[in-house]
Amino acid sequence: MSLWLSIVTRATGLPDKRYLNDPVILRYYQQKIQKAPYALVGWTLCFMATIGVSLGLDLSNQMLLLVLLILIFLMVVLQGRYQFMHPERCINAKFYQTVLDDASVSDIQKAQFEYLFVTKVDELTIGDLYRLYDFNRGGR
Repeated sequence: MSLWLSIVTRATGLPDKRYLNDPVILRYYQQKIQKAPYALVGWTLCFMATIGVSLGLDLSNQMLLLVLLILIFLMVVLQGRYQFMHPERCINAKFYQTVLDDASVSDIQKAQFEYLFVTKVDELTIGDLYRLYDFNRGGR
């Protein structure tokens, strides 16, 4: 794995690369990873621009505040785009159906995933998939 891909993978919120051994988690990762490098670069550029605007530009206070608020808003939006593997991110019904249709996922894993998705009171999160992986593999 290249250094850049390693940095992007760490920035996504994935706790450990061993979780990518699970076909359900790997499927979710592969669906979302295409846009993550661009979001990370955009976030970094906004961060650098925030520093540059705060220290380098001679603007009125109101204009400076407006520019900083716009940059910070962009940083928040972009951070949500590249931190898609954070344990608190919710899994939608479309991904649920994709997993059930996937031939690379075993029937046992599909049954566990379906049970979690149907019986959990709150929305299913990526953290639930991490816990399921740990449970099936005997813990950390």
